[in-house]
Amino acid sequence: AVGPRYAFAAMPPVQVRPPPEAQFSFFSDAGKLPDLMTLAAGRTPVQSGCTGKPVKLTTNSFALTMSDGGGINHYTYAIEPAFTSEQEEREVLTELWPKLAKELNAFVVHCPKSIFSPTRLENTLVLHGKACTLTVDFHQQFTAQQVNSGTVGEAQVVFRHILKNLCKSQMYQKVGRRFFNNDDAMSGKSATMVFPSFYSYLGNFGGTCCPHMHIDASFRAVHRKTIVEYVAGSLDGASPWSFDEPSVAAMWREKCVGAIVVTSYNNRIYRIKDVRFDLTPRSELTLCVRDDKNVKSRQSTFVQYYQAYYQKELTEFRQPLLEAIPDRRNEQIFLVPEFCCPTGFNDDIRKDKATMQEVIKTTKLSPSERFVSSMHLAGEISKCSLDERRKEHRLMQDWSLKVSPEPTEVEGRQLEALQVEFGKKAFQIEEGNFQRWMRNGLQCSVNLYNWLFIYPESDVAVLDIWLRSLRDIAQVAFEMHIGDPQRVICSDQCTDLPDVLEKHVTPSTQMVLLLTPSKDSTKVYRLFKQYTTVTLPVITQVVKSETIRKRQNIAAVLSRIVLQINAKFAGPLWHIPLDNVALKPLFFDATMVVGIDVYSSLDGEQCMGFTASLNTSATEYYSMATMLPQGMQTETMALKIQEFFRDALLEFAKRNDGTAPQHVVVYRGSVNTQDLMTIRDFEVKAFNMVLDAMECTADGGDRPYKPALVFVVAAKFTPIRFYAPLCDKSHKNPEAGTIVDAPFLGVVKDLPSFYLISQAVSKGTVVPAHFTVLHDSPHVSVAAIENLTYRLCYLYFNCVAGVRLPAPLQYAKKLAEFIGTSVRAEPHNGCGALSFTSELLEKLAQFLCCKERHVVVPG
Repeated sequence: AVGPRYAFAAMPPVQVRPPPEAQFSFFSDAGKLPDLMTLAAGRTPVQSGCTGKPVKLTTNSFALTMSDGGGINHYTYAIEPAFTSEQEEREVLTELWPKLAKELNAFVVHCPKSIFSPTRLENTLVLHGKACTLTVDFHQQFTAQQVNSGTVGEAQVVFRHILKNLCKSQMYQKVGRRFFNNDDAMSGKSATMVFPSFYSYLGNFGGTCCPHMHIDASFRAVHRKTIVEYVAGSLDGASPWSFDEPSVAAMWREKCVGAIVVTSYNNRIYRIKDVRFDLTPRSELTLCVRDDKNVKSRQSTFVQYYQAYYQKELTEFRQPLLEAIPDRRNEQIFLVPEFCCPTGFNDDIRKDKATMQEVIKTTKLSPSERFVSSMHLAGEISKCSLDERRKEHRLMQDWSLKVSPEPTEVEGRQLEALQVEFGKKAFQIEEGNFQRWMRNGLQCSVNLYNWLFIYPESDVAVLDIWLRSLRDIAQVAFEMHIGDPQRVICSDQCTDLPDVLEKHVTPSTQMVLLLTPSKDSTKVYRLFKQYTTVTLPVITQVVKSETIRKRQNIAAVLSRIVLQINAKFAGPLWHIPLDNVALKPLFFDATMVVGIDVYSSLDGEQCMGFTASLNTSATEYYSMATMLPQGMQTETMALKIQEFFRDALLEFAKRNDGTAPQHVVVYRGSVNTQDLMTIRDFEVKAFNMVLDAMECTADGGDRPYKPALVFVVAAKFTPIRFYAPLCDKSHKNPEAGTIVDAPFLGVVKDLPSFYLISQAVSKGTVVPAHFTVLHDSPHVSVAAIENLTYRLCYLYFNCVAGVRLPAPLQYAKKLAEFIGTSVRAEPHNGCGALSFTSELLEKLAQFLCCKERHVVVPG
């Protein structure tokens, strides 16, 4: 930006800021940091897997180590008289900050009531302010040995402070955990720009090894269309200024909230937290202009501001304002959509092949390019910490820390190549893909005799040839018979679609295929899916009218439609053998795999997706979803898990001649480290309560039935990247099937954890998935869980290759997102009545009726 820094706000009085040379920082959290060490209490040391060929790998992780004699001293403080809010506490600390700096030199404050410093005070420190007294008492010390083992507890905020200052030395703009270089934006031939960036992340605070700094370079595409153009193009002709219409307001929030945007007048980057429909460019603001000594404020409008400082004229005065996340707590930042451009891969970029190819070339770095960029960034950060003229050097000296200039190397294992089966034919999967073997038919094809085809009148001319091609592809390529449909014309689908469905859908209707025009396609899709999911449950397939007019790759498009239809009828498309000795005892005894994921919408609503396998090959699933009420998500989710798991067990027994599973493997997705304790106390306990209810004997014998539960969580964010070194000192992606389970990479010491690379990526750098075994059975080894997870990644029927997550979890993730975005209501319970034919099933049914047993209490 040119000139002074500006903040748009009705601001509280400006507080006196501490002197810039002091090495300190404020940190505050919603609650106490979880004590992850309790998760592994009483466990035996982790045994790594042993299957596969050893491989050497390099990471993007750089160790932060403390010199002998160093340490972090943890102090607690009290303020008299007691404060009533965090703001008052911060004001007191700000007033006394110079005195604290004189006594402690370097320190970090963690609100509430904690101070960390390398300086050891022998006596209680008492500091007097104008109207209060601050008392600082020594609490405990983290020695260099503890720090280098990652056992630092709440003192990890010290490393957050250090990492923030080290990354600031690169003069990049910080947005979230990313640092953007808006001075080196690259313009391409297409209507895009590309901004280089990097992110840094701290790991290893679970007692596994010293803290590590993960650094990864990336690039972000910026479209030259503005937010206004982007929203208007997504509304299918509706006015973007009709905020009273729920669909218009929802579209603004969907496209803007959480998005990273770039301002066209100064290339500043912001993350949007809200759309303010109550403000327009003519709204007044308090303009605060800072200089070196003071802050001046005056009233202005946004129109006047942009005219005065950027010579920008606004063309639309009805547009709302975008509220961005500010750099400082006492600021508000508002942006005008007309001057903001969205970043990332949006629909406009994906539709333009030339643009897409150009952007991919720049943003999808090869493994060698990514590794070199990460090494360069780490080298620059390390150089700053060693330069005696820079404040970063003093910072590292004060805390007795140093950054390793070399990345950490680890040893991984390459699992054996998998086979994919189509009926009696089996083929080896090459480079993580088996597209060329799909011509051998399906594992189990289905037949359609009674189905409904709804289409607009405008598509009648091309309908017959498209439908004939669809049936030919199904019959010739996949041995799937599709009969003549019942055809129904519906041109005004936004209005007439519910009546058409009510009139023509019967209990014998197998499927409804909807052909929808491009105009209002999003609105029609949501209406159609809501009605057929909540009111009139039936299997559906939606195809856009523009799809049937495409001439390029028409056979591939039709093939995908046929495969999706077959999979929706629980017809397995292929099979990955699960009766392998590496998985024993899993799938040698009856085994069920479960996937759970939670989708969170921008307005705070959450939806849980639940899937559970029903057959011995994990290709057929029971699935359900539910909306979680705000404020009671955790408790409601625990109750719903019990209900869905109970129904899944009943259906499993029904499908397998009354046999219940001996092993249950649960994959829980989208997990943050701080959620592990809650998941253990509520969700794991919910599964165990259902299994404990199954207190009966198996097959009428004397052997008690005791199913074993394995609960695996998949991390929401994975900062680590792995590179396979080559002879010429360049790097490539590790092969699909690479497992890394080195103990020091785990979340918590003695808690089994592993990284899995299940995909073969041709463009860009592969992102591993990180799994932690939160609850396990003594009968199931870590190697068996690793091998099962890898095989399940090839059973997701929407992709003829490996996917990043195992199939049950991927299905749960898609289901939760679908219900949370398109349906936004409880699905219809259209699964039909389940039969209760044995003592086991009767006990499970009784369990659901006993409301007291549904209450899950942690502890």
